Amino acid sequence: VSRVALALGMRVLITSRATTLPPDSVPGVQLRPTDFVLNESDYLSLHIPLNDHTRHTIDTPQLEMMKESAVLINTARGDIVNEDAVVHALRTGTIAAYYADVHSVEPLPESSPLRLLSLESPEKVLLTPHIGWQRLETRQRLVTEVANNITAFWEGRVEEANYVN
Repeated sequence: VSRVALALGMRVLITSRATTLPPDSVPGVQLRPTDFVLNESDYLSLHIPLNDHTRHTIDTPQLEMMKESAVLINTARGDIVNEDAVVHALRTGTIAAYYADVHSVEPLPESSPLRLLSLESPEKVLLTPHIGWQRLETRQRLVTEVANNITAFWEGRVEEANYVN
């Protein structure tokens, strides 16, 4: 992620319980205190394991430190963030958007406030499957579905199973 961000011209900040960067870190990455990273980040991408120390690492106090224009990206584990706090932050404009492929409960229940907000304000919430590219069968199904959707579009049909409005 750091290499891609740097290639796009982004300033890359990381925070860690370690006091120095690991020897294999990417040149150009800057190690900073957590509060600094929360305050400065336009995009905050989470890459930490879930354990007793990291559960709800991102909660109301951390969200309130972030920019109103910030996008929070969780591809780590669902319970790294407090999803209720994220929903509140999105509704109040504390942060701009939340993108996640992991959730505190999987699959995400239809009644989940996060899921409901994603339907109500898709510009604020993007939810995707976590292991979509892991198995060959999954990748083949995805490619087939995309091809079917394109064919249906050109033929003026709607594939109801994949329709997004």
